[in-house]
Amino acid sequence: MDRPLLAALIFDESMAPDPMIAAVLARHPGLRVAGLLQSPAREGDCDCRDLTVRDLQTGAVHAITQNLGAMSRGCRLDGGALAELAGGLLRALQSGPDLLILNRFGKSEAEGGGLRQVLEEALARGIPTLAPVNPRHLALWRDYAGDLAEDLPCDAGALENWISRALRPAKICP
Repeated sequence: MDRPLLAALIFDESMAPDPMIAAVLARHPGLRVAGLLQSPAREGDCDCRDLTVRDLQTGAVHAITQNLGAMSRGCRLDGGALAELAGGLLRALQSGPDLLILNRFGKSEAEGGGLRQVLEEALARGIPTLAPVNPRHLALWRDYAGDLAEDLPCDAGALENWISRALRPAKICP
């Protein structure tokens, strides 16, 4: 693959891919990056694990989970919050960033929701896109991406290599 446009950064529960991604991006100060990095947050006296994302263009932090109560066993992702974030990212893609970072590819995206529309718009515009993928969603990712994507280990060197290849100008056949 000459100029890869899509990659999954494979991580497991023992890894936190977002700080590593942030560290790699910090080594590229001129890089125009759109997307979101995820971090856990705690609010008040809630023992549940809440998630927030930081917008890489604006620095704004947004909650993406909702408190459904202590006895809840369902998905806590806030579909409304994800829809708002998707709208902002779609607007950000119009400015032609060099790279898009999705906070995750999971069940929501596999089912056509979440940030899937953002991913597809980035690909249509030729914007290289990185999506961290937990192994429990790897089959969903591969069903979606097929041969268009490559898998990367959760490693700074692998990510650096992918970024350098993805940002190379596309070869145009005569």
